[in-house]
Amino acid sequence: MGAILVYNISYITKTATDYIKESNVMAKNQVTVTILGQRYSLIADGTEEAVRAYAAKVNRDVTAAMDKYPQIGSTTAAVLTSLDYLEGFETSKDEIEALKSALADANDATSEAREEIYELQRTVNELRAETVMLNDRIETLKKKQSRNY
Repeated sequence: MGAILVYNISYITKTATDYIKESNVMAKNQVTVTILGQRYSLIADGTEEAVRAYAAKVNRDVTAAMDKYPQIGSTTAAVLTSLDYLEGFETSKDEIEALKSALADANDATSEAREEIYELQRTVNELRAETVMLNDRIETLKKKQSRNY
């Protein structure tokens, strides 16, 4: 998903549409969501369904953190949830890099295997040609031998 502009509606008087007009942002979607009882207007590249799903997940995860640790407030719960998301993101990035590297290695191995197959096919073709030539030579020798007897 692309960039999301987030602001709390209760504190900002500008609407998302005003922001778009002022900054010439060409966003695909303007979505209003509620997280922990606060309404937020989001300008996002993602689909409305995706943005709503992300907001619902954030709401569930921050609420779960607050339920698990009743002594923390919503801001601390949001920060801890953000750190958890960032850890997951970084882990995913590392996994993606490892997969890219493995894919590059596999592509290299595939290229090497293709080259080897090409060489083997060339050798097989040469051997077939040599076999035809040897069979012709054998036939010629058989004919000469049969004439001599």
